[in-house]
Amino acid sequence: MADRENVIVVGGGAAGTSIARQLSTMLNHTKHNLILVSSRDYLIYYPSLIRTLVERDPPIRSILPPDFTNVTPLYSARNGESTNATSPTIDGGEDNKAPRPVYGDEEYLGRGLIPLNHLFDGGHGKLIVGKVASIVDEGAHGGHITLEDGTELTWSVLVLAPGSTWEGPFALPEGPKEDCIDHIRKWRNKFKRARNIVIGGAGAIGIELATEIKDRYPEKDVTLVHGQDLPMNDFYPQKWRKLLHDRIRKLQIKTIYNDGIDELKVEYNAVTTRNGETLLTDLLVPARGGKMNTDFIKTLGENVLWSNGCVRINPVFQMIYNKRIYAAGDVIEWEEQKQYVKALTHADMIARNVIDTIKREDATHIYRGSKETISLTLGEGKGATYFSHLWGLQFGDSFTTSYKARYADVDYARRQLGVED
Repeated sequence: MADRENVIVVGGGAAGTSIARQLSTMLNHTKHNLILVSSRDYLIYYPSLIRTLVERDPPIRSILPPDFTNVTPLYSARNGESTNATSPTIDGGEDNKAPRPVYGDEEYLGRGLIPLNHLFDGGHGKLIVGKVASIVDEGAHGGHITLEDGTELTWSVLVLAPGSTWEGPFALPEGPKEDCIDHIRKWRNKFKRARNIVIGGAGAIGIELATEIKDRYPEKDVTLVHGQDLPMNDFYPQKWRKLLHDRIRKLQIKTIYNDGIDELKVEYNAVTTRNGETLLTDLLVPARGGKMNTDFIKTLGENVLWSNGCVRINPVFQMIYNKRIYAAGDVIEWEEQKQYVKALTHADMIARNVIDTIKREDATHIYRGSKETISLTLGEGKGATYFSHLWGLQFGDSFTTSYKARYADVDYARRQLGVED
């Protein structure tokens, strides 16, 4: 065991877990140990988090497979009124399979917090819960990392996929899963009690949050404050951004463009924007996106990061100055939008390149980018999707609902991490 070289993956998010799972099937385990270092023993599945934060009750529709939509619930997800039903029933004929169990509130809240105890194929890997404090490069054969508790781990190949840090409702605490569930409950209560909600940022997160709130609480005033002249950013065509604006306004959500909120401080039930506009609010929610979690990577030395904090990499995602260190996910600099699905694409390429490196061969799998695809929910059963393929394809409610149910479903994500339930 001591003679085996360590392949270490840092980060338990989308990129890190996918890389670790693939490597567990590819490495020669008589020669290499596979180690995943993560600050949690579970993955936070962010695509499902917004609805979970806002939902009044666990919605049965969102925890059953897409084919089981004709369900008589135990209660109404909208008003909490109980029914006389003792179990879910399905209309649609004898060919229907029985639905999966209806989860209680505690279990529903935790389904997007996916345990990593089944991550490694055949058990070929080790999870260490901790945070990296520093990285040392010792030359051609690797180096070592030091965790915050003082533990040192040597590495032959190192993969950095630490993801982003978040704020507001998306800043889930590190530690036991129960702490995250408590955090979600607290924010649910904040959304429930608030009357005037101001959201700083009208990117994907801000739009989905605003529309989910308005869908469940139509009586509340919701305002989006955004730094550009339309929702999202210039990466997307004006036509689609204008469509999003129209859909948002149709839901009676107020929009303030070319402005921002610099201080996340509410005084006397009001907040002042960058341009000096005063907005009445009893809940201010930041939705400005994540901050790259790269501070510990600076310990490798100067020039490992670009000025914006991204890791400097080449087209095979090796760090510029060391071919035994790879980076993936949110922390890299690439001409594309940062998304969960992009991290999975990075992972597939990096896993193969790590094997090349172990074989003392040049990494040959080059990243050529991904087509831009974004699918936004705009409340229950509503949404908008954009594909950059061809001339740019746009789709509405029906397609978006079906697409999200298939590719952004929490049960699908759980299966990808080896959790079968």
